[in-house]
Amino acid sequence: MTSSGLILAFFGDADAAKVAFSNLQRAGYRQIASLAKKSDGKVAVSRPASRALWAGVAGAAAGFALGHVLPAPRRVRPFVAGTSIGVGAVGAYFLGAALENDLPDRDIERYRAAVMSGETLLIVRAPSQFLNDALQIVRGDGESGPATFVERGATLPNDISRAPLRGDVLSLDALRELGAELGAKQTGIQKGGGTFLLARLRQNQKIITRVVRSLGEASRLDQPVSLSAEWLLDNNYIIQGQIADVRRNLSPQFYKQLPVLKDGKYPGIARAYLMASELVAATDSRLDRENLMEFVHAYQGAGAILSTGELWALPLMIRLALVENLRRLTAQADRRQRERERADFWANRLLTAAFREPDAILPLLAGLSKEQKQIAPHFADRLVSHLFDEEAALGPVRAWLERKMKSPLAEVTSREQRRQAADSISVGNLITSLRFLSALDWRECFEELSRVDQILGQDPAGVYRSMDFATRDRYRQQVERLARGSKTGEIEVATRAVRLAAEANREFEFEPHSFRPSGHVGYYLADEGRGDFATALGYRRTAFSRFRRWVRQNPNQWYFPSLGVGTVAAQWAIGRFAGAIGGVLPFPLRLLALLPASEVSAQVLNYCVTRLIPPRPLPKMEFKDGVPETWKTVVAIPMLLGSVADATDNAHQLQLHFLANPDPNLRFALLADYVDAPAMQMPEDAARLDAARAAIDALNVRHGQTGGADRFYLFIRNRKWSETESRWMGWERKRGKLEEFNRFLRHWHFGAGDELHPVAGIPDGLRDVRFVLTLDADTQLPFGEAIRLIETLAHPLNRPVVETGDGSGGTGGNTRFSPLVSRGYSIIQPRVDTMLPSAMATRYSRLFAGAQGSDPYTHVISDVYQDAFGEGSYHGKGIYDLEAFERVLGGRFP
Repeated sequence: MTSSGLILAFFGDADAAKVAFSNLQRAGYRQIASLAKKSDGKVAVSRPASRALWAGVAGAAAGFALGHVLPAPRRVRPFVAGTSIGVGAVGAYFLGAALENDLPDRDIERYRAAVMSGETLLIVRAPSQFLNDALQIVRGDGESGPATFVERGATLPNDISRAPLRGDVLSLDALRELGAELGAKQTGIQKGGGTFLLARLRQNQKIITRVVRSLGEASRLDQPVSLSAEWLLDNNYIIQGQIADVRRNLSPQFYKQLPVLKDGKYPGIARAYLMASELVAATDSRLDRENLMEFVHAYQGAGAILSTGELWALPLMIRLALVENLRRLTAQADRRQRERERADFWANRLLTAAFREPDAILPLLAGLSKEQKQIAPHFADRLVSHLFDEEAALGPVRAWLERKMKSPLAEVTSREQRRQAADSISVGNLITSLRFLSALDWRECFEELSRVDQILGQDPAGVYRSMDFATRDRYRQQVERLARGSKTGEIEVATRAVRLAAEANREFEFEPHSFRPSGHVGYYLADEGRGDFATALGYRRTAFSRFRRWVRQNPNQWYFPSLGVGTVAAQWAIGRFAGAIGGVLPFPLRLLALLPASEVSAQVLNYCVTRLIPPRPLPKMEFKDGVPETWKTVVAIPMLLGSVADATDNAHQLQLHFLANPDPNLRFALLADYVDAPAMQMPEDAARLDAARAAIDALNVRHGQTGGADRFYLFIRNRKWSETESRWMGWERKRGKLEEFNRFLRHWHFGAGDELHPVAGIPDGLRDVRFVLTLDADTQLPFGEAIRLIETLAHPLNRPVVETGDGSGGTGGNTRFSPLVSRGYSIIQPRVDTMLPSAMATRYSRLFAGAQGSDPYTHVISDVYQDAFGEGSYHGKGIYDLEAFERVLGGRFP
């Protein structure tokens, strides 16, 4: 239901009041009245002309017409006409009266005594959304308008206001003591339940939104607002954004996992929320990184170790506490705004009475006493501030206020002013804290506070601290999941994982050159050792978890049978459809139908697999200071020298890759072939080669050297005769170039002129290359993605372990056995997709290019064969481990 409000306008000029009254009528306002006090002391009330009378006249006319139309004998026609006129007039009159919607009499009676001699009071009642329009009409265009006041309906129930979360502002040392005291008390916890705080958040948001809307309305009506209200109006977008962030990130499922207190003053409330509330109260809502971190450190130091979930939820819980405090402060601001508006009205009436009718002061105080059953401190302070210079009005009011409040007025106003100033400071602090939280990188704070992270940081392999945040976070998530499923503490799970890794390292401490994944803590949390580790912890898997694990471990036992069953089902459906339309599918057509049936079955099965088996992001290192010398990488682009323009264009593309990935241990090379030709050498070859060499030399001059070595290189080889193609061409084209390039990097073998050899750039910078990142000439390498790929392949759990048929491992030397990669990855390739501009270029490309983003490298996507079988097809673009790649594939091409 739409709320309404009153506008009270006191005119000293009766003619101006009449003009405003007429303008309101013309604008369609019906609930208006004009009160003018005559010289004899009586108040004359004027309302808009009654529409009931006009309705009665119209009804009588309609009855008269109806009476003459109705068929009736001549002698009774006068009776019928009279009856019709009477019924029409009376009915229309009462209907018009019912729909009149005049200003209620109670509004007039409330303010009759407030009109002084020579004044005209104009009262307007209108819906809230039209109050401002009505106010503009009342004020008119004159320079000296009436004294206007607004009475608006209550925004909140009277009993909703509670004291803010505010205690004595503690020093940093006192804050540490409080944190330790709370940590010692709040150790009795149990599994959470209910969603009380989420329901409270929704309620708080409704109240804050309602109050801010009301304060905005007051501001639009030119009502003076407090400093707290100005803070709220100016920063409402921040408040709503923070509330939305909490509602988005604090799901009911996550909330129910948070530990709650078993006993004490607040049983069943999340421990993290109570801690956040105490912190907010002890800092007067003014948070910064120092007091937040010191408080939590002290809290945990007393024995109340926060779980991983609690630490992640802590900034959300702080926001919840701040929003709860804001709800209380907004309720106070709304209450003060109502009191301020009423105090302004009564102060004006008392001052006017003091000047015009001193005898009216006491009757006004009687009316004031009747309205204000209980005097609020802010009302008293505001009222007295207006009357300060008018002793004729101030004396009676002061006596009346002190009698009603039973305290000296100076003491009351002083307390209220301090309280109001404190609330303004609290609101300002709160808004500042919300801004601080939105800018705070909680990931750094989390790792500083997490005891689990500190334990995992003792990884015997020394790898954990060098990984990127996402990988460390996945390890911690696994600790959390294992602890929850085994009813073992997170600290114990992390400690046992580190202990197992240390034991594995001691077992192989006499083999310093042999890498063992089991010596890294991640082996037991996110790799092959997780299953046995979970069993040792007593981890209880759900039925779905067991099923998904079986699916991962036995892909051949379900994928191909499922594909066969799906194909048969699709074939059967095709046969049934043919029978339903009255035909029989011939056997040759049934054979042909196997192709679409199998395709449909494969698509449906692959979709189910992607839903059942989510992709596993690979662990990554984090090279904050750039790629280490150990992982030196060359970015290689195989190309054809088809023209001079091809040479310069590919050199330009190589420069773009460098500018997007400018690292001292990245090298960039063009692996060039001459185009297919009828002879081994063609006249145009020299010019094209010279153009390519000049472009690479120019890049080395422009961008300088790194570590005394060139950054850019050009490799070329002569054509060879191909019997199958009957042409002179590069041996095995792209893969042949890569194999020859690998042989050059491994053995520093320059070979003959018909093999790949450097012709631009001093090749010393290519010594000790570990990885090769190969791209096509038209492939984009986004900013920083070369380093991300290197970080992935450099992680210990991703390093390839090459074993030969005799079971030996390692990555060195050739054997007579066929080497295979038994674990890890020798090749990692990102998703290859259409560039966003190209995908959106035509309607056809938009239809078939699929969903596009600006960077296909940074998100994990599902690949059925990789997710289900751990294998995939190499399409020639990606990063590979040079040694492992050559050991497995070297010399295998024709």
